[in-house]
Amino acid sequence: ALCAHAKDNGAVVYTIAFQVNGSADRDTMQDCASSPEHYYDVQDLNIAAAFNAIAADLNRLRLSR
Repeated sequence: ALCAHAKDNGAVVYTIAFQVNGSADRDTMQDCASSPEHYYDVQDLNIAAAFNAIAADLNRLRLSR
């Protein structure tokens, strides 16, 4: 409900599934994200790559506005 409320009010929701074991938990994280491109499934310990991708996306967004 929180994810839907945020998205309904114009927020862009990014999610990172980090060290998530269950597919149901992954599905929940993926459904919460604004789009499939806003969901990151980190399989190893390199969570920095997900944060770098999000930062790059936010910079592109800021530059386009």
